[in-house]
Amino acid sequence: MGDVGRDGEGNDAPAKAAVATDGDGSTVLEGSDASSASIVSCASSASSDAQRSPRANVRAQVCRFLLPVFVPQLLQGKSQTVVQPMLPIFVKEDLHGSNTAVGLISSTYPIAALCTSAALGLVLQRCHYSTSSALSLCVLILTALLSSAAPTVAVFFAIRCMGGIAVAAFDLSRKAYMSAEVPNNVRGRITSLQAGLMKVAVMFAAILSGVVAERVATRSIFFVQAAFTCTAMLAILAHEGSKALLARRSLDAVDAERGVAAGGRGGGRRSGRGGSSSAPSIGLRTVARQHWQTILGAGGYCALVNGVRQTWVIALPLQAHSLGLSKEQIGFLVAWFRGIDAFMNLFVTGRIIDRYGRNRAAIPSLLLLAFSYLLLPLSRSAGTLMVAAAVYALGNGLSGGIVNYLATSLAPANARTQFLGLWKTVTSVGGFIFPPLFGVVADSTGSFSVSCSFISGVACFALAWNILFVREGVQDPEAREVVASASALVAASQLEEIPLPRALSRPDVEQVH
Repeated sequence: MGDVGRDGEGNDAPAKAAVATDGDGSTVLEGSDASSASIVSCASSASSDAQRSPRANVRAQVCRFLLPVFVPQLLQGKSQTVVQPMLPIFVKEDLHGSNTAVGLISSTYPIAALCTSAALGLVLQRCHYSTSSALSLCVLILTALLSSAAPTVAVFFAIRCMGGIAVAAFDLSRKAYMSAEVPNNVRGRITSLQAGLMKVAVMFAAILSGVVAERVATRSIFFVQAAFTCTAMLAILAHEGSKALLARRSLDAVDAERGVAAGGRGGGRRSGRGGSSSAPSIGLRTVARQHWQTILGAGGYCALVNGVRQTWVIALPLQAHSLGLSKEQIGFLVAWFRGIDAFMNLFVTGRIIDRYGRNRAAIPSLLLLAFSYLLLPLSRSAGTLMVAAAVYALGNGLSGGIVNYLATSLAPANARTQFLGLWKTVTSVGGFIFPPLFGVVADSTGSFSVSCSFISGVACFALAWNILFVREGVQDPEAREVVASASALVAASQLEEIPLPRALSRPDVEQVH
């Protein structure tokens, strides 16, 4: 029912919306009823659009993040993963390292992330997302070129640690951008699609890595890494340049059309900064105190999952190398399981997470990962290795994007980079501990089977941790519709300067997850 007011004779009467005409001769509603009518119209329009073509809306949201998220991540994924398949062989053949050295070198990025992520979260709060990403990629280009000339394991370890800081900064910048920009109702699909594209990149990068290492030299893979990283940096800079140019032209056109009237209505230009620098500064201690349960619960689960994943990166090439497979064959073996992995990410995982919840993907994923580690030491040929790798790929594909999904969904809007810095500190523990521990167990016991069984047990422990300490974190479809409608109303009020109803003017409406 409409609001009740008083007419000129003092009788109760419905309040009327005033009608006015703007400079262009258009009719404009004024008053409380006009505000309500505009808000209701916006909400009903958004609702009818969502009901009419939900798939088209999701596809449009995915396409929106093609250039700012997917392309740089795809190229950077190639640059990092072109090294991974050959990294254990490079350490053992070129640097004459042991299995323990292989595990230590493979954990350099997690070590760097563990030591610097919290501080990076504070620094990146003052930086534009794309600026920090481009600077990080510059450092990665430098470390790739230095790695090609590394003479010893110790020097290579130091260079990789420096590159790990840059990787952590790049990852935090990308996660902060996604947390700020990607809507909740498509976040599962966006993160799983991103993970799927990363694994497509890994698939082709693994083949390229094996061919280059076999036909040229193992050290040459670092030059390929530098080339891919340079391309990713150019893609980010090109996107930001084109976006800034389009925004400037659009604002100039609006200013020319509205003239002085735009300033009179309080519609001045907004800052084009996409970073979180506009948010008030919040200390790490405050963020840790407010979100410690989330960071330790969900972050601990992600740390265990990352440890299992990072260890497989060295376990599979080591087993293949011990069976006498060539570098090209190892590259194709990695490409085989990455292809299955990517298929699961691109076509299965995101839909499961968005429709049924994260646990429907996480629980079977961890069971398959545990089983794959039991199969790996039993493999005695390229064919049996492919079976073990396929089992791992199915499990890893089901969990692809879950770490990013949790990070971007749980990050608070007023302290994204600080939270993500603490989050990455915790989640890096798994990659820091388990690959070196895998190598130590293998060297000390002289049994590859024992070390693989140990990591299988870690996957089972991650499953128990997930069930006990990690909340589902996904809304049912009706709840998502409510949040989407509230977001539409808030957006309408900001664009048309219409006062919101009291229930929607609370700041927590936009923070529902």
